[in-house]
Amino acid sequence: MADAAHTPPTAVSMALPQSAGGTRSVPDSVDAVLDDELLLNHWIVDICEQLGADDDTADAAVKPFEAHAGPIAPIYAPQIDSNLSSTASSPSSDSSATASAYAEATDTRPLIKPLPHAVGSRRRVAKKPVASRRSSPDEHQEELLLGAGDASAETRREKNRLRVRRHYYRKLTQMNELRTQVSALEDKIRELQLSNASASSGAHGSVVVKKASFRQQQQLEQYLRELETAKTSLLQENQHVRSILHEQAQQFMAIRNRLIDEFKYLPSPFPMPFIVKRKLAPAECDRIWQTTKHGLRDVLRHTQGLVSVDNISGDGGAVCGWHTTRVVEDGSFKFVFQKMLYNRTAEKMRDAAWRVLSDPAGFTKLYPPSVKMWISLVQTVDNDNVVLFQEHRSMDKDNVLAFMKTILLASRVTMQKTHGDGANLDEFSITLRGLEHEQLMLEDLVVSCHEVWNDINTWLQWIPRGEHGEHCELKVSGAIPTVGSNSYFWVVEVLLIVMRLEAATTAEQLLEVPCE
Repeated sequence: MADAAHTPPTAVSMALPQSAGGTRSVPDSVDAVLDDELLLNHWIVDICEQLGADDDTADAAVKPFEAHAGPIAPIYAPQIDSNLSSTASSPSSDSSATASAYAEATDTRPLIKPLPHAVGSRRRVAKKPVASRRSSPDEHQEELLLGAGDASAETRREKNRLRVRRHYYRKLTQMNELRTQVSALEDKIRELQLSNASASSGAHGSVVVKKASFRQQQQLEQYLRELETAKTSLLQENQHVRSILHEQAQQFMAIRNRLIDEFKYLPSPFPMPFIVKRKLAPAECDRIWQTTKHGLRDVLRHTQGLVSVDNISGDGGAVCGWHTTRVVEDGSFKFVFQKMLYNRTAEKMRDAAWRVLSDPAGFTKLYPPSVKMWISLVQTVDNDNVVLFQEHRSMDKDNVLAFMKTILLASRVTMQKTHGDGANLDEFSITLRGLEHEQLMLEDLVVSCHEVWNDINTWLQWIPRGEHGEHCELKVSGAIPTVGSNSYFWVVEVLLIVMRLEAATTAEQLLEVPCE
């Protein structure tokens, strides 16, 4: 068919019937029409081959369709047979042979095969072309002669153009759909390849993960062993620290309780202005008591023959029942006060006075507010011995304000003594003995501008009187150093202190008497 389709137009013109004179019996316009149709057919065939080139591989397995089943309506063009060339070469052929050849040449047949459908596309059945009735050469010549040939050729060319255009755009639409399907299939293939690759790499990766996990497990086990060792050492250290903390807490509580016991008698919230580095023992307190007793007995013997330097009352030196002997000599103030206390037992009076003198708050109340006496508890040796600290301000001999400081050892003593009538009546006494501050190894925390350490010796005796000791005699004797211009102030003030002590102890005794 390709050979017939590519037959040169000269052969067609040669196959046409000629007149007796050797000239063509068909006018020149017919040759022009045939030439245009052949060129148009060639152009259509080339376009269809280009459009169907992409679908040849995809549709190779598809059964070829019939002429009426193609997506493009068949294009009919005059088919020139090989006999035309032989007929044209023999001028002696008759007119009937020429007419038959021309009829065959003018017979229309499909020049191209219909393109097969694309895979997956909807099959469209083209209308079966209706074969045109063969016309005789004379009729055809008559139509051409009448001038209808030009109009029919133009109409046919226009129809062919429209048909080719529709087929072209239809093929573009099908190609776009096919490209979409191909891209979808490529995506699926890519996913399958990736899944297969991941499955194959997963098998290899599982081995690598197992090896890595085994190494990590070994490292974790080593790390856990190190943590267990560190935990054990920390627990041991924690137990040791807890034991140390427990011991320190016990020591702290012991010191705290001790401080509470010692500072509960302090009248002031301020601590003592010194630190006691050495404390007294009970044996030392007994030795100090013996020394104090001998010194006070010498004072008593010395003051028995003396006359009072100050007769306050006209009844022979008695003030509120107190017989006084007071003298200032050798830079000290020596005194002896005596009074009879009826219906007061010696032991009870002595214990009442001990409660006042061993309490810093009660002891401070015996002094006038103008003195501004401060007394604090330094040490509680035992139930019968306490160490007190006294401090007040006074003018010295140069009329300079000085801090008068005294450390007193207060001792409660019971002495057995046999009277002249053979009765064994104990004497009860309290001694107040000044101590040297070096004896307790004191370390000052506050540096005073001017301070004086006093040495005070005082002896309070409660001597039983009466047949059964129902009465008692109170004797207060002592020696106090005089410092500065206010020595005579203490000559009077000591008597007032003794009277305040009597009031405190007697009032306590009165409270103990039941009401009738």
